[in-house]
Amino acid sequence: METLDAVAVLITNAKKDKFFFQIKDETYPRIKYRNKPATFGGKIEKEESPDNAINRELSEELGIEAYEIIKNKIKYLRDYKYIKDDIYIHIYLYEAVLEDKELMKLSKLPVNEGSSKLFDKKDIVFDDFVLGVGIILNNYIG
Repeated sequence: METLDAVAVLITNAKKDKFFFQIKDETYPRIKYRNKPATFGGKIEKEESPDNAINRELSEELGIEAYEIIKNKIKYLRDYKYIKDDIYIHIYLYEAVLEDKELMKLSKLPVNEGSSKLFDKKDIVFDDFVLGVGIILNNYIG
């Protein structure tokens, strides 16, 4: 069984009724998840701490201007361990709670990997998320 140690960030507002997600593009290696929503984040490199990994991944995926908006608001929450698609997944979950105006600004900036979309909580389909992250999101929202 493949093992994946990864970091993920939920980018939201204080009410947790808006979420900013990445949309995987046609180059994403796991074909069934192409054009599906995902958290920003990714694989932890060998000998890299989760804190270093989340900052590296966000600066790579979001780009400098977007990363500057959230970098001081990233907070570790907890880790999750589960199996999905015959992969043992260990995710270190972070959140970045932004003011509504910051979230809107973020949603208008280009991202470096895939595309992005600002979701209203009511429009989220939890089963659509890459590698089962919808389960984590559903738990987070409560």
